[in-house]
Amino acid sequence: MRQLLFTLILLTCTAVTASAQDLVHPNQPVAMLKSNRGLISMFEYYGGVGVGNESIPFSKKYSGFTGLIGYQINKNFIIAAGTGLSSYNGGSLVPVYMDLRYTFYLSQVAAYLYGDAGLLMNVSNIDDINMFMNPGIGARYSITRKFAVSISLGMLVQTSAQNMEAFVNLRTGVIYKFWRKTTGYRIKSSR
Repeated sequence: MRQLLFTLILLTCTAVTASAQDLVHPNQPVAMLKSNRGLISMFEYYGGVGVGNESIPFSKKYSGFTGLIGYQINKNFIIAAGTGLSSYNGGSLVPVYMDLRYTFYLSQVAAYLYGDAGLLMNVSNIDDINMFMNPGIGARYSITRKFAVSISLGMLVQTSAQNMEAFVNLRTGVIYKFWRKTTGYRIKSSR
């Protein structure tokens, strides 16, 4: 039921933010997410299965969602910070982390490498804080010059005081790029 509700919310957000006016441009007929500097937001849903000792809490499987806000530094690099909620077989954890992405542009599809690192805080025990890393590879499909969808595959490794757990995870998400249209007019100097 939660997955169905999440899917409906995701589709509603997609329909509200998609802009059909940005599909075709004379200089670039293929829609591609803008690669210039600017503010970017990402919302991702993910799930993973444990690859190690699955008998201990927080090690068998997990799923959740995150929201990130970041900045595209140049054509290839994006840096973002995010938080969300992860449900494990032993309870819930709140991730607070940084995300770094390097993008390879192909056309409407762009491949990227990503690396996440941060803290996982236990909802039921505030003193229980874990660290994690999640490197991976993904693909992004541009729907408009402001909006894209993504899918990625990664390996999450988290450590606690007693254990180290590893998960193979799959993430899907939506990306929105904030940018301002320029008119092309320049103010001439009066010299």
